[in-house]
Amino acid sequence: MTDVGPYAGDTMHAQVLVLLHEFGHVLDILPTDENNVDGKSVQNTNEVLTLLRTEVESKNKRPTLSAAR
Repeated sequence: MTDVGPYAGDTMHAQVLVLLHEFGHVLDILPTDENNVDGKSVQNTNEVLTLLRTEVESKNKRPTLSAAR
């Protein structure tokens, strides 16, 4: 399992952080970090956390589905 920043990779926090990181690339807010040259991906993830940690950590539960007959 891969950790994402300070979060275990199988958590909602990690998933939200990854999405925000990737949106940063799509919106051209974060520089390219392909192949993680010189730790750029980690730097970008830390930048997202600096700005959006509160939002990442506000997502604390994975929604569950239930079915009833």
